[in-house]
Amino acid sequence: MSILNFSNHTFKVEKIASIKVEDLLKLVYQNQPRLFVVHDLALKTSAVVIPELVLKVVNELYLTPQQQAADAGLMGVLRRCQITVKADEPAETVARLARVAKAEFVIVTNQERIPTGLFIPHVVAQRLPQARMVQEVPDLERLIQEQLAKNDLTGAITQIKKRIKDFHSEKINLDAPDPYICSGDEEDGPHHRNSCPCPYHPGAACSKREVLTG
Repeated sequence: MSILNFSNHTFKVEKIASIKVEDLLKLVYQNQPRLFVVHDLALKTSAVVIPELVLKVVNELYLTPQQQAADAGLMGVLRRCQITVKADEPAETVARLARVAKAEFVIVTNQERIPTGLFIPHVVAQRLPQARMVQEVPDLERLIQEQLAKNDLTGAITQIKKRIKDFHSEKINLDAPDPYICSGDEEDGPHHRNSCPCPYHPGAACSKREVLTG
């Protein structure tokens, strides 16, 4: 079963060739506070963008609007704790890879490396037990909860693979992803969390944020 079965399909991809700093700033002002996905058509690279992180980096480093985001290192900063995989990769393998890499977002791409799915491990873990297909199989929710209690999303996916031939879920595939985002501090900046409040920044603002859909 591929990772696409466990990914969101409704997020909007902002496609731009050779993304400049000004392009990202424009998208930030259009979409904040929602997160959004950008794809550089020239470099074939993508990122899930936390708006405040763009503003923090641009302001602190005095980046100019016409600079290429990748050349200035901005795309690299935005992609921290993110990995990209192809849509036909096995879900269990990707979930394990995300855990090893401590990846907060997994961008799933087609053959042209354009994003077609978004796998957010903590969001999937929260929604998986309530998926309709899981609820319809006796004892499956309990088995999944046992795996998730051990922080083993891979094990939960394995249980689904054993019992359901072609898993899909409206909650996971179609409902807008809403990861927790902590505002961080001056040193760390905003970042993804699996829950609020953030133990590393207990006084910081922390809440769920939707990813832009369209």
